[in-house]
Amino acid sequence: MLKASVNRRARHGGYSGFTLIEILVVVAIIALLIAILLPALSGARQQARRTLCATNLRTIGHAVFYYTQAHRDYYPGAGSWPELVGPYVHRESRGRVANLDRDPGTGEYTARVDTYLCADDVQYITSGMVWKRNSSGELVRAVYALSYGINSYVPYPLANPAAARQGAGFGAYAVKPEITTGSDGLTRVFNNLNKCTVFKRQSDIVLVTDAGQDDLWVTRYADLAWDFDPEKDNPGNASDLGMLEVHHRTGNNFLFADGHVEFKKILKNVFMEGVPQFPRHWLPIEGITGAPPR
Repeated sequence: MLKASVNRRARHGGYSGFTLIEILVVVAIIALLIAILLPALSGARQQARRTLCATNLRTIGHAVFYYTQAHRDYYPGAGSWPELVGPYVHRESRGRVANLDRDPGTGEYTARVDTYLCADDVQYITSGMVWKRNSSGELVRAVYALSYGINSYVPYPLANPAAARQGAGFGAYAVKPEITTGSDGLTRVFNNLNKCTVFKRQSDIVLVTDAGQDDLWVTRYADLAWDFDPEKDNPGNASDLGMLEVHHRTGNNFLFADGHVEFKKILKNVFMEGVPQFPRHWLPIEGITGAPPR
């Protein structure tokens, strides 16, 4: 009688719960799936941020191209390039004003444009001072928040091209900008700029990349190197000129003068490994025969 009752309850679903062993097996399977999927999801997020950065650089490349077309082929002056190409960046070309953040301590304004910011950049650099209108319509001094730096050898001519071709020394790579500061304290570049039409190797020349300064130029060849600790970066510090921050864990994106973007992998603690070769990929001149001293 008891056996029949047990069988009858079993047939009608009387024992519908899971055993402890079955629950543990399910939990173990779920944990295994999570362990398998999490690295893939993390890698996908990293790839997405890297792709977004590359998209930003392509947009900047297009903006520089449109700027040169509107300014008789002249490149924008490196000291104020975010402001100069701003009207050709997609979100500003529709009449939108860059978001302005005000530091409650200093009262200073920072203009933020998504295209100028890399999602993997832990500390932004800043541009020179520009004029912007705040939410009240008041004209205020502001700086751009930036993740990228422009290669100053592109807009500015070399002071001594012959010496640069021979790699005679650090002084051979001096640029010759003519910069004027207005009465309002803002920096303006009036003349002595390169034209994009004079470059023969635009697909080889770096234009903009992830950086620790908004202008990249070499006072010492050793400065054009990777910064593996961007949290220690000091925006505005002259010792950081030419410093390239590692934004994407294993490398950085580089925008070239013809508008294409390449991702370059790096080797930690190996000098210049992964950085486009200097001077060939940085100096837009022909007949380079020497290499700079290290």
